[in-house]
Amino acid sequence: QFRPGQNCKSPKVLASTKIFESSPECVWKDRRGFHPDAILGECVDQIGDAKLHPPTHRNKWNHREPGYGHGGNYSHYEAYVSTPLNMKGQYPLWNPHEIRAEVGGKVISKKDEWRSP
Repeated sequence: QFRPGQNCKSPKVLASTKIFESSPECVWKDRRGFHPDAILGECVDQIGDAKLHPPTHRNKWNHREPGYGHGGNYSHYEAYVSTPLNMKGQYPLWNPHEIRAEVGGKVISKKDEWRSP
């Protein structure tokens, strides 16, 4: 997942974690969190090469627009951004909000006594 030269479509690795309430002795049996996410630096905005990963369309809150990567849907991005630039198969860099909120990566899970997802 962290190989160099990614297209940045799904660059995250999501891991789940136990949720503790004040100490490891107080584990919530059925509560799991899915942060932190990890992502390859070359797919992060302001770090990766924007010439290889053309910017996407964002709304006034700097979130991806539908069809431009929001929810994993890149249909408009492919049709109106990457293909006209002859960069089909390349996807935009990820800003900090998108790393936390958007879909696009591999979930790492483990079956254990806490029923990890």
